[in-house]
Amino acid sequence: MMGMIWKERRGCGCCLATKVSAMATGDTNKELDSLVAEYLESRGLKKTVSTFYSESKESRESTSSSDLQSEFVVAFECGERQVFFQLWAEHVPARLRDGDPTAQHLECSVSAYFAVYPLRTGTGNREEAMAAFRTYLENRGSQLSQNTELASLFALPYVPNPSNHPSFKKLFLESWTVELKARVIQFLELVFPNSSTNKPNLVKLYLKSQRDGGVMVQEDCVSKLAEMQNSYHTLVGISMELVSALESAIAGRPITPEYIQSICTRLFQSSTAQSSTAQSQPPPEPPKTPIPAAGSLLLRASVTSLRQSLQVSDSYLMSETGLDYDKIKTELVGAASCSSKALLLQALRWRLTRSLPGNQRDSVISQYVGEDLLGCSSPNSSHLAAIIQLLQTTDHNLREQLARLFNTLASLTGGRGYISQSPAIIQALLYLMYGEEGADTHTRRNCLGAIQKLSLRRSIVRMMIKSSVVQYLAECLLSQPHSEYTVRYSLALLLNVSLRCIGKTYCEPYSEILLTVLGEYLEHEDQEICSYVNGALYSLLASPSIRDVARQIGMEEMLQSALRGCPPDVQSQIEYILSQLGSEEEGEGSDSGDEGDSEEEEDEEVGGVREPVETSKKALISKALYDC
Repeated sequence: MMGMIWKERRGCGCCLATKVSAMATGDTNKELDSLVAEYLESRGLKKTVSTFYSESKESRESTSSSDLQSEFVVAFECGERQVFFQLWAEHVPARLRDGDPTAQHLECSVSAYFAVYPLRTGTGNREEAMAAFRTYLENRGSQLSQNTELASLFALPYVPNPSNHPSFKKLFLESWTVELKARVIQFLELVFPNSSTNKPNLVKLYLKSQRDGGVMVQEDCVSKLAEMQNSYHTLVGISMELVSALESAIAGRPITPEYIQSICTRLFQSSTAQSSTAQSQPPPEPPKTPIPAAGSLLLRASVTSLRQSLQVSDSYLMSETGLDYDKIKTELVGAASCSSKALLLQALRWRLTRSLPGNQRDSVISQYVGEDLLGCSSPNSSHLAAIIQLLQTTDHNLREQLARLFNTLASLTGGRGYISQSPAIIQALLYLMYGEEGADTHTRRNCLGAIQKLSLRRSIVRMMIKSSVVQYLAECLLSQPHSEYTVRYSLALLLNVSLRCIGKTYCEPYSEILLTVLGEYLEHEDQEICSYVNGALYSLLASPSIRDVARQIGMEEMLQSALRGCPPDVQSQIEYILSQLGSEEEGEGSDSGDEGDSEEEEDEEVGGVREPVETSKKALISKALYDC
């Protein structure tokens, strides 16, 4: 039945390359059948050949596990949601679909993938895709609302432009799609174990020969690319000389026939040994050196920039060999100058930020964590104590570079897990942020960014709350002016803090200041900031004492003013906050079970309050799961 569906779809030209790839398994079997038949015929085994052809034809007509897996993969890559989930319903056992957490988690992630597929590729109906995802969340996906890792997806159908929202940026990354596809294939291999394992030796030998041939083709392409680059650089060099000669002629300096002849000789010479010999010799100069003018200067500058970019790219690709981390750690905490240490920290950060997303970046972060680069895995080590001393140094540039590195690490899941092992480092970052008073410095911004990202973990945010982070946020937001980065991350951190029960308690003494500041940002032009404000208000107003303060300072009038002219999705958030402000009961944003969380839950990353699905449909957007 599914084969008939794909027959009808192959004519549309959608994802042609993917469908051709999906038929690769069948092509391999046909080619191997042909080789085996040729061998049997050469041995004169005619009856065996006839039987072999007959049985091979019957085998190809039946649908195998590998064919079924290929149909899943093609449906995934081509954005065919209906086909994929029809296959899912027909071939994945119900006990797995309805009872296995891995299968349910994967089904939710794939549903989100299909929801944003029209936005990622520009094909398909966006409204229809989001409507289908909303239906899934309200039915099969409703049981996953308690999963903190998937909680942000419940806000996806209600966000006007998910590609620009930090909570959903990962859904538009190629690395996330590749990872999700790998998870789908891995799951299918478990469900259909005969699809890719226990290949016959003949198949393995054939596939190996195909791969070896591909390597040879790749090497040939690399060689040709190098030749093309050399030819390109030669032509650009000649072009620069001609531009200079023309500028010289305009200035009244004549060009000799011999010079033109030399240019023609270099331009049309062969690319063999003669080319190599000619390129090794310096080109003949014009009889009189031309005066560099705007044209030649621009051309030379562009070529220089291009060559430098190529050199940077090539040098990075060649830097995949391991580093001497023992020497690096010694340099960081040793007697080297502060400027040398700052440059070393910058290089370590660039190695991470300039790596390719996916396996390459994961490899870099794994090396940093495995080698305990910053001492976070060794609570009582001298190396950790030395790193903390660097955060307290009087050299501003060194402090800034170290704060930048911590902020970059905190942007990645592996980095957050690594830093979270050391409460002492987090305390040092807090104190460094507190000490950067007055100017909105880069050091303070990077400390704030790192702390906000680390506050996704329960145990960490509690420690921050007890270390006076609420008081700092109140004073920071009250003072002016601030960069947009500081405003965004301060409000996001306030949102994280207010989601905890202990956070609301610590906010109560500063409730008037916090509510006044939040009221000022209610009508901010940045929708991301508005979502943080709405989320913080939603959570804080769950406290009766804070609600009383809000009524006293006229929060209802501020909300009514913001309600006029705001987008429909923001309007629904504000209306919900208004209804909460008028309530006399304990708000739904109260996290009464916060203090009773188990130790296993302490290290989970949380993006919002755990609550029933009925509430999350209205409030998950206002909780604004932030940039991780």
